[in-house]
Amino acid sequence: MPMQTLNKSSMALTIWCIVAAFGAYFCMYGFRKPFTAAEYGDASYGSIGYKTILVTAQVLGYTLAKFIGIKVIAEMPPRKRIVWFGGLIVSAELSLLLLAVTPAPFNAIWLFSNGLALGMVFGLVLGFLEGRR
Repeated sequence: MPMQTLNKSSMALTIWCIVAAFGAYFCMYGFRKPFTAAEYGDASYGSIGYKTILVTAQVLGYTLAKFIGIKVIAEMPPRKRIVWFGGLIVSAELSLLLLAVTPAPFNAIWLFSNGLALGMVFGLVLGFLEGRR
C-alpha cells in the first residue's frame, strides 16, 4: 500500500506495531546473552573452550526452535499466542537460573533450553505482526 493512501488510523496502527515489536524483542534480549557477563579464563573441556560450549548449545537451541516453530507456531491459534509468549519467557528465565546452579559443563543444557524458548518467541512476535489468523 503506497504511503499516500494510509489514513491516520492506519499510520497509528503501523507505528504501534513497530514500537510493540521492538519493545517485546528488546525486553527479551536480556535473556539471550547472559554468558557475556562472566569470566571464563582458560576453562575448557577436552579441547573445547567452555564459552564455546555454551554459545554452541544456545545456538543449537535457536536452530531447533526454528524447525519446531514451523509446525507449532504456525498452527497455534491466536488466542494462545500471548500465553505461550509469557510461558516461553518464563522458561528462558528458569533455564538461566538452572544454568547458574548446575555445575559446568553440564549446565550447557540449560543454555540449549534457553535458546529453544527464545527462538520460538521470535516466531510468536512475527505471528502478531503478520496478522496470522
